[in-house]
Amino acid sequence: MSVLELSERTRGIADRLAPYARDVLERAAREAHRLHAEEVSSEHFLYALLLDEEAGATRLVLHAFADPATIAQEVLALCPGILVVASSRSLPFSVRSVDVLEEARSDAHRAGAPKVEPEHLLASSFRALDEPQQSALREAGYDLQPVPPRAEGEVLPREGPLLRHYSEAARRALGLACRAAGQLERDAISPAHVVLAALEADSALAQRASCSPSRARMVLGSHDVDLTPLGSRRLPLAPDLTSLLEGVEPGAETAAVLTRLLAGGTEELRLLLIQQKITLALAERSGGSFPDPEVPPAAP
Repeated sequence: MSVLELSERTRGIADRLAPYARDVLERAAREAHRLHAEEVSSEHFLYALLLDEEAGATRLVLHAFADPATIAQEVLALCPGILVVASSRSLPFSVRSVDVLEEARSDAHRAGAPKVEPEHLLASSFRALDEPQQSALREAGYDLQPVPPRAEGEVLPREGPLLRHYSEAARRALGLACRAAGQLERDAISPAHVVLAALEADSALAQRASCSPSRARMVLGSHDVDLTPLGSRRLPLAPDLTSLLEGVEPGAETAAVLTRLLAGGTEELRLLLIQQKITLALAERSGGSFPDPEVPPAAP
């Protein structure tokens, strides 16, 4: 089932793409969904495209002696969504970890706190663990008692951009969670990674919880993956991607879309590609030499 939600206008735009490029658009929508984005942007499209070694546009990138995988990681860091951008590897949050982030904000709001702190992340991520994981941590000594609500002072809002009111310490904890997931070669940051990171980010908090990061790591072991499937959602095309695709000729293949992006895409994406010697002149000169693979006809 398609993840794309197309209006009459955007369906007409999408259907103007050649079959292979249209399939890349579907994959871009799935990537946007995985990143918990609200719409499919040019960044999602370019990211999905660079992951495809067979696409004509990706072979054009290789022709420029650039590395598609490296550029893809840089594009991922620009993609809208709920993810941690790191120098080594950027990763999205798992389904339950997004709930952790939202519940941490709710906990901080109820406690009258001005910012989300590592203690809120630790409490909410612990609640998101499976019962066997929770029991194992309790047996290892984990016992975090909540701090009484503040009676006065600034309180963070309950709504709005999810990570806006996270403290520096909480943001550092999310960075550590990304590093933990990356070291384990996971595709997403799970609640277990947030538990470990919150304990590591705040030694006083670990002492309060009676559980050191090393002990928690030993207890959780390899049971750190959140296998909760993504919910069913359909995502519209973002205005920037709509505008980009409106500018291509009917039947456009991926090299033509890349050319259009270099001519009129977002400034950040154009600069990123130009820095890798992937220029508009190169794309206009060479694009026709890099067709997309043929798409097998649909079964009757």
